[in-house]
Amino acid sequence: MPKIPATRKLLLKRPDQDKIQWTLTNHNEKRKHYKNPIESPRSIVITTVDIAKKFIKLVYNTNDKQVKIDEIVKDIKHLHNNLAFSTKVFIEYVLEHVSDIASLLVIYYELSVQLDVLALSTRSLLAYIPHFDEPLCELFYYQDKVGEAYIQVLDETTLYDIFVLDGKQFLNWSGLMKAENVQRLLCILKYYSKTMKKEQCLSLLLQLQTTKPENVNKYNLKQIKRAKEFIFTPNKMSTKQSNTFIVKTPILQFLSTWFFEFEPNSMLKLIEFALNLILLNSESNEKVPDISLLLYTYNIGCKQLVLEGKDIMRITDIIEILNEASIKSLEQENSGALGLILTFGQLAFENMHESVGYTYASWFQATFIHAKTCILNKKTSIIFMNMLQQLIPYELPSILQIHGKAVYGCPSISTADIYVLTVKKRLLELGVDSTFRKYPQSINTPVQLTTVVEDDISDILRQFVKRGEVVPHSLLSASVFRRTWFISTFLPKLLSWEEKSEIQARDKLIESLRKDKKIPDAMYQDFIQRKKK
Repeated sequence: MPKIPATRKLLLKRPDQDKIQWTLTNHNEKRKHYKNPIESPRSIVITTVDIAKKFIKLVYNTNDKQVKIDEIVKDIKHLHNNLAFSTKVFIEYVLEHVSDIASLLVIYYELSVQLDVLALSTRSLLAYIPHFDEPLCELFYYQDKVGEAYIQVLDETTLYDIFVLDGKQFLNWSGLMKAENVQRLLCILKYYSKTMKKEQCLSLLLQLQTTKPENVNKYNLKQIKRAKEFIFTPNKMSTKQSNTFIVKTPILQFLSTWFFEFEPNSMLKLIEFALNLILLNSESNEKVPDISLLLYTYNIGCKQLVLEGKDIMRITDIIEILNEASIKSLEQENSGALGLILTFGQLAFENMHESVGYTYASWFQATFIHAKTCILNKKTSIIFMNMLQQLIPYELPSILQIHGKAVYGCPSISTADIYVLTVKKRLLELGVDSTFRKYPQSINTPVQLTTVVEDDISDILRQFVKRGEVVPHSLLSASVFRRTWFISTFLPKLLSWEEKSEIQARDKLIESLRKDKKIPDAMYQDFIQRKKK
């Protein structure tokens, strides 16, 4: 056997110096057995910890970020392809040395999406962060798009826990909620709406704020009244309440897009959903949700239709849904349900009346009062008036004025007079007009009392004499509901009135007011002393 020289131990500079290998490869360079005078960068040994250190530097210094990310991506791919990269070592080292978790999450996400190997993923990082709520919330403050990416890979238990946390804040209409929590909850709702039915998702949200009242119907009516006060009389809200409604608007806008009233391609009707919910709760002994959410969502949806100029196209469908729901509530003889449907009508027409030329008063008259268009029969007409009577303590003054004027003098309703008298009494208690001479121009502003002005002393005295020395009703109302004006403006002018032809009438009116305890003792005694002089 021929002796083969041990050329492989030689340090060769060119491949053709290895005669045997050069012959076997037909003079082609296949293997390098020579020393390259310039070392390849990859010949330098890089570890997972080295890459983690580069990553940490990037977290704290994002100058030339993309260049640095590209370099880290190449290093990770090199180690991963050689089965030398450890995801566990990388993440543990990074988490041990980085305190700014939000910045870490952003850079980690940007790095992971550029890797075409499964070396790093958002899901693998989350497994090493036990308390993810706070950093995720902070992430939505700075980078909501990145926050959405992490939401997508959260396990269901963690995701639901965060949903409960943010959802309870959202349903607290008197409490503050940070914008980042709103964005996080919005993202979760978008995720849930793709993985479950929208009515199931909405029910899940509603169940986060429940109570077990003694009387479900009264509880529902109180919640409806409170929601209407927030919507129609925003000046009564505190600054905190006003601010929290503004912050929560994006979620309400998103929820409104689930419903047919605002999105014609949807099969789910908000009014129908709300009606079924309130009827179901009225028969339940379990805890019931606060339905205010549905009213706020409907109100925002109506506003959005107006802004987009779509209210004219949708009003016909909305009226049809309102009428169908009204009939169903009457069939169930549930005053809470009727109050809810009427409130939906109030929200719709208050927002849209300028565009559609149709007010809540117009719809109420056409639907329940006018013989030609009324949806009521003899039986449901009686039920309607009975339930309308039950709603009086929970209605806004402007709504009572609308209902009272619509029913006033209606011959087809046998109990109209009883209802009108009760409404008048309630309006007097509320200190607003009870004459039913005209409808309020807006639900926000009820018709005010027609009270006397400073220059009408003579007119009041004539009314007093003409009515057989009975104090005019408007003056008595003013003494109760405009007491500051009555005491500081009207009485001083009356007590100093010196028109000779009206002195006798003035004195008798003063005595009548004195008898009714409408004049303070000090003012009356001062009047007597001046009169003696």
